[in-house]
Amino acid sequence: MYKHILTVIIIAIFIGCSAPKPEKLPTWYTYPPQDLQHFYATGSGINQIKAKNNAISNLRATINYDLDKVFLNKTTKLKIAQNQDIKPILLQNELFANKITMMGLKIEKTTVFKKEHLILIKLPRSLIFDYATRLSTEKFESSKARYEKIKDDIAIKKYSHLLKEMPNYYRLASLLEAKRLSFNTYNTNEEILYLNEISSEFFKLKQSISFYILSDFNSKIFVSALKDAVIASGLTISSQPTSNNSLKLFITSKTVNSKDYSFNKSKTLIKYRTYNKDKEEIVFRQHTFEGKSRVSYLDAKKQSAIYQKNKINKLGIYNFIGFN
Repeated sequence: MYKHILTVIIIAIFIGCSAPKPEKLPTWYTYPPQDLQHFYATGSGINQIKAKNNAISNLRATINYDLDKVFLNKTTKLKIAQNQDIKPILLQNELFANKITMMGLKIEKTTVFKKEHLILIKLPRSLIFDYATRLSTEKFESSKARYEKIKDDIAIKKYSHLLKEMPNYYRLASLLEAKRLSFNTYNTNEEILYLNEISSEFFKLKQSISFYILSDFNSKIFVSALKDAVIASGLTISSQPTSNNSLKLFITSKTVNSKDYSFNKSKTLIKYRTYNKDKEEIVFRQHTFEGKSRVSYLDAKKQSAIYQKNKINKLGIYNFIGFN
């Protein structure tokens, strides 16, 4: 009996040794290398060209993921406000990753596994650093120069400026982390200080400025577009002052109706006066809007209100009422 058992064991060992070992993916494919000089990525495809293209896509996705992770995990040195929407930064991360040049890309390894081409590529970190630096340097300097000109202005003027500057903030924040991702020893202190300053100032002003918008009887039809534009800019409408930065916008107008052949024509001169908390007039602007209608003068005036809304959208609310 023991002889039979021993024979079975020997046969099993022999079969195990003689059977072909299952193929395994190469280690360099399942665990791409990491170092301080290159970014690595792998890809597969029915031929080497498709494998390379897939590897490039994976490389872009990895860089995008690593950039996003810095902001989502709040490991960035930038001060991210508790309720700050970082979606614009994440969008910039995606745009950056998708536009990185691959001119310096090199193929590190290739093989065929089960009729599938496998490839390992690498891209010098210096190329990504140089690309991010080239995109950010001029933008950073010009942004700083613009901000210096308005640092001592009244709150609403600073807010108006920073509202237009925030897209640059999102772009520069993304590029800053792209440079740090390429070389974590890169000195970002100057950029961090500036970006933290303008974002902190922007959100502080956003919380402190409110508008109270009112009009005479003739101008009521023009008020809603102004309120909508102020709210869309991030500020609040409040009949009571919320801080020393609260403002009152008073609208008056004069309308002249006339006939233009078969049309009813309504022409309105509108005056926009903005007062601070101490009831001092700080800015004045006036616009004229004209509308036509075959229905009535009121309908023509409604057309004037639509033209006002279009001009607000074109100029921006704060330029429209005189702050730029």
